[in-house]
Order: sequence, then C-alpha cells, then structure tokens
Amino acid sequence: VQTSKASSPADSNEGNASAFPLKTDAKEQSVYQESYSSIKKGDYPKAIISLKKYIKLYPKGHYAANAHFWLGEIY
Repeated sequence: VQTSKASSPADSNEGNASAFPLKTDAKEQSVYQESYSSIKKGDYPKAIISLKKYIKLYPKGHYAANAHFWLGEIY
C-alpha cells in the first residue's frame, strides 16, 4: 500500500522566492526572501516582523499566501 502525504511550502521549494518562474517586483521578492532566510536560520522573531512587513506592503502579492502560511507555522 502506497501512501502519500500532503505537501506544503515547507516540503518543497515554494518558500524559496527564487524557485518561482513568474516575474515579480524585485523589491517584493527581496522583502519575502529576507523573511524566508530568517525562517531557515531559525530567527523566528525577525521572520515574524519581516513577514508582517511583506503582508502590509504586498497584501495581494505573489508570495502573500506563503507569508501567511509561514506566520501560521511560526506561531
């Protein structure tokens, strides 16, 4: 019997801004990448601040769903 597990950005490269082939604003990508780098380093207080900044600046941005996902994961 083969089982499959649901994937999330944590299981793939979706959290990595450079993995997206779509064109995005360089500043938007930079703000998100800063957040994701903090997550990878385990600096969750900094990641929270950065993710909230991203959501405030780009509420409908390319990485908005990921930003909300990572905030939930951190909390």
